[in-house]
Amino acid sequence: MHISTKTGYAVKALTDLALHASSAPVSLPEICERQKLPLKYTEQLFRKLRIHGLVRGIHGSRGGYILPRPPASITLQDIIAAVEDDIGYKFCYLKSENDKYCRNYPCRYSRLWNDIRKKLEKFFSTVNLEQIITEHQENL
Repeated sequence: MHISTKTGYAVKALTDLALHASSAPVSLPEICERQKLPLKYTEQLFRKLRIHGLVRGIHGSRGGYILPRPPASITLQDIIAAVEDDIGYKFCYLKSENDKYCRNYPCRYSRLWNDIRKKLEKFFSTVNLEQIITEHQENL
């Protein structure tokens, strides 16, 4: 399974936002500076996060971003679904005659891989921002 840096950066940015947006919106440059994230890349991620309702932008001189709902209601699966174009559950790499991965074709293991994908998605749905902050605060 491969989850790209998009998810890692989005989780870092959202946990930072959750920690610092209690009194006022937080600007992306502040988040990027604290988390050592590239600003342009983070702007692209926040567009996707905004479209999926995971952040809300506030305009004006004191603008920035806030979480529109409590951190406990934003799951890792929500974040993955918002930022990943292709989550990349690449379990099977046997090549077919057409030089494509067999995940594009019926495979005798496809039911197994599909079951694993569902279990991973279910697990990612149980992990939320509040847990990440609480359980990993010393690393944030």
